[in-house]
Amino acid sequence: VFHGMWGVAPNDAWLVGGTAGNTGLIWHWNGADWQPESNGSTQQLNAIWGSSASDLWAVGKGGTVLHRVGGVWVPVVSGVSDELWAIWGAGPDDIWSVGLSGRVIHYTSGSWSRVTSGTSQYLFGIWGAAANDIWFVGSLGTIGHYDGVSWASASSGTTQDLHAIHGRSANDIWTIGNGGTIRHYDGTAWTNSASGVSNSLYGVWEHGLNDIWVVGNEGTMLHYNGTAWSRSNSGTTQGIWQVWGAVPGDVWSLGHEGLLMRYNP
Repeated sequence: VFHGMWGVAPNDAWLVGGTAGNTGLIWHWNGADWQPESNGSTQQLNAIWGSSASDLWAVGKGGTVLHRVGGVWVPVVSGVSDELWAIWGAGPDDIWSVGLSGRVIHYTSGSWSRVTSGTSQYLFGIWGAAANDIWFVGSLGTIGHYDGVSWASASSGTTQDLHAIHGRSANDIWTIGNGGTIRHYDGTAWTNSASGVSNSLYGVWEHGLNDIWVVGNEGTMLHYNGTAWSRSNSGTTQGIWQVWGAVPGDVWSLGHEGLLMRYNP
């Protein structure tokens, strides 16, 4: 089962996940087909991110952190045993991961260290517009902001669990969650954006002001055209957990029991 996806180009994308026995799974898309990569992990992997095509990181259960350098995945000491659910970085030596019970860890100067998050809520997503402008989201409407010095709580305007966050700039950021919740940040405050659905939403990806994708339970797939959200036919009733695209009009999504779909009209 795959849990996370990330890439740098239409012919260079990655999936991470785990087997029933918790063996870590990593697959690579080369533009023609998906190929597995040996990674040596005995833990499920939940998320992947890279500073470039040749500098990749994956995180997962048990505080697992893997780093791909020179084409080889190697384990890196994270300093925590908590499950990690998301990862994002401002650069190759400025990377953040979040997870269970408010856990936040930061990679800089060649090592990972714990950072005080100010919350004990589960943290499911992280994204930033810059090294001093980073957001995390989590359970019960938790949102935190990093200003380059420390993390502080922010008002999300909801008590629904928030599962993912993505944006285009410091004044155009989206987060999604349970009950069809979609919230937008305009640089000043988080406000509601009517999704038209009540299903739980799990993944969001923004290409631009008029091209945003959201996925969720029961095959839910939504698209924002700059004015309103509308349903897109996903062709499945399975849960969809993640969405990612390298360019407009070429979008991948992954979901329940190994579901993998590509939107390329």
